[in-house]
Amino acid sequence: MNIPQHRIHSLRTCANTCCRAVLLLCSLFIFSCGGGTAGTSGTGAFQFSGEISSSEGTGLGGVQVTVLESGQSTETAADGTFDLSTDIDGSTATLLLSQGTQDAITTVSDLPSHGAKVTVNVSIDTTQFTVSSQSVQVNPRPHRKPSPVPSSAPTLKPSPTPETKPTPSSGATTLLHGKATWLTLGGRGAQSLGDILLVFNPLGISTTTDSDGNFSVEIPASAATLTLLVTLKDKTFNAKGPLTIPAYPMDITLKVLVVNARKNPELPLGAAMILEAKTPRS
Repeated sequence: MNIPQHRIHSLRTCANTCCRAVLLLCSLFIFSCGGGTAGTSGTGAFQFSGEISSSEGTGLGGVQVTVLESGQSTETAADGTFDLSTDIDGSTATLLLSQGTQDAITTVSDLPSHGAKVTVNVSIDTTQFTVSSQSVQVNPRPHRKPSPVPSSAPTLKPSPTPETKPTPSSGATTLLHGKATWLTLGGRGAQSLGDILLVFNPLGISTTTDSDGNFSVEIPASAATLTLLVTLKDKTFNAKGPLTIPAYPMDITLKVLVVNARKNPELPLGAAMILEAKTPRS
């Protein structure tokens, strides 16, 4: 059967038009299925910020601000403002304020467990370098959930490599050792604190520092959350900062900081147990 040339040309034109339409529809479909990005959750850290000022309202620059529970510190700017992010255990943060040979201490309580932005404005009586007043505002970080990822072809993920941990043998122990330091408010730096009794609860295991403030004690290698009870000059008080240890042998270095009053060196104001290092024992 002979088909006229003009008819063949019309059929080719129609076919080309249909192909272009199909390609355009496919392109639009692929573009409309483009992916997004998953949201990220908050860090959960505590962000401390604020201003250290004199009783007259003048910002105090060069003041060292240290969170005793974590050991993190920063220095105020010339206008007295500071900003410090850290992680802490517990619901209380103890802030040590130091300038030259002068020191003051203040606390922030009732902190949420999942982190917060904490604004602390402290007024200092510069004649004796003591805290005359403070205001605190705590804004808890919201519990954020990751944004849903658009559905797509399943992606095979490699199986996670299991963490290799030492296998505790019968009678294995964890070594706790370090140094106790007595920081006198208004004194010149920290001094070694000898002959104090340290009791690690709930185990009830105790040790006494030597004349240089050093201590060392072995405890069972089992998972536990330890608190520290300090007995000093017939006074007993709890140190801030619980310590969580794993269920396998560790070598843990601690710093025990005891703060006492400038006007009465015999009166402890508080103490903190600070983790400095930990490594598995072979």
